Amino acid sequence: MKRYKYASVTGQDVAEVNRLLLHGWRPVRELPLAPGEGGKAEVLVVLERDDEAPAYPGDVLPGGMSLLELGQVQLFTGCTGAEVREIVAACQSVSCDAGAVLFAEGQVSSALFVILSGRVEIRLPQVGEIQTDETVLLEAGPKDVFGESSFFARAPHRTTATALSPVTALQLHREAYDDMLQAQRPAACKLTVNLATLLASRLQATDLWAWDLLREERSAGLAQSWTRAFGQRMGEIPDPTMEFLSSAKPAK
Repeated sequence: MKRYKYASVTGQDVAEVNRLLLHGWRPVRELPLAPGEGGKAEVLVVLERDDEAPAYPGDVLPGGMSLLELGQVQLFTGCTGAEVREIVAACQSVSCDAGAVLFAEGQVSSALFVILSGRVEIRLPQVGEIQTDETVLLEAGPKDVFGESSFFARAPHRTTATALSPVTALQLHREAYDDMLQAQRPAACKLTVNLATLLASRLQATDLWAWDLLREERSAGLAQSWTRAFGQRMGEIPDPTMEFLSSAKPAK
């Protein structure tokens, strides 16, 4: 499996290229670029390295979940056992206590989480001083995946993820995922399709939620309008038109 990297060289500054050479990278091509600041010549060096895909060695993950159980997670649909091991090897194990914040609203981080044990609450930001259960977007448990929107968008989080109990999870950083894509690993392609499917299902759920909300708002508005009209007919609510007519003075 070949992997590729790019390093920019400006003038005589080749420190980054030398660092990569020490780690087994080989230069295969140089591409001249437009002169940078100060008119110094700039070159983009393309390097390659042969890498074997790492594989998770055990059969049980931190938190007690087996690799066989993990393979049942939607994120790993269609993956072979070897590909599941490869993806897990690219992840970091994260453990935290109840109350810990895995990511916060406004924070910029691109990582995907798969819960192995414990529960996590995904909450929308509160409006002013108001915070109710309606701001809870998702309560996730073992085998659930979260963090997928900022994983692709590289934008600040719009929600906060808080551990409701001690949590153990796998965390896949975007950089590790990009390395797998660059190496053209089939596991990365399957991961992409599964993430797109997960995003699509959650977008559809959001669409349904918005539609239900609009329908409830419309129904509430119609009910309020009908109640007001009925009350005016029964004399319980003053009719503003009649109030205006009764207070109007006749023209002289």
